[in-house]
Amino acid sequence: MMMERVWRTAISAALLSVAFSRSGAQETLVKPGATVKFQIDSTASTHSAELARLTRDSLFLAECGTCRRLLYSRAEVSRLAVLRVESRGDRMLAGFAIGALLGGGLGYLAAANCGGSDQCDLAGLAIPFGGIFGGLIGTVAGLFSAYKWTPVPPEAVNIQLPPS
Repeated sequence: MMMERVWRTAISAALLSVAFSRSGAQETLVKPGATVKFQIDSTASTHSAELARLTRDSLFLAECGTCRRLLYSRAEVSRLAVLRVESRGDRMLAGFAIGALLGGGLGYLAAANCGGSDQCDLAGLAIPFGGIFGGLIGTVAGLFSAYKWTPVPPEAVNIQLPPS
């Protein structure tokens, strides 16, 4: 009875952390220094570069190892996207909660199916170790899933402030 209540609480916490980790509005402002990915219509090649400035009609690049030039008109650029880092803390917390829940659940199943032999004395340790190990794997997965390519709408521009 007590274990059932613990599992229900853990499942509720995992679901809430996943729900709150997704609740952030994406900004459409593309900032100088951001990593952008774009495709040139004439060559159909895709490039990844550091953005210097984005206007309604031009794409200015600071660095691009695969580009022939650092200035492109927006008319010749298609599929412009910016690399964004979502809230790592929320993603890592959600990953930890889901991983710990799955790892602990697998540990519980392993302990429940022990069969009553002498080795069952240590089978109860599968639950906490499974939860800890699953939580660590989930945390790393949450960290790496925080990087997303976000499409940039054609009307998006950045604000370049003059040096002070």
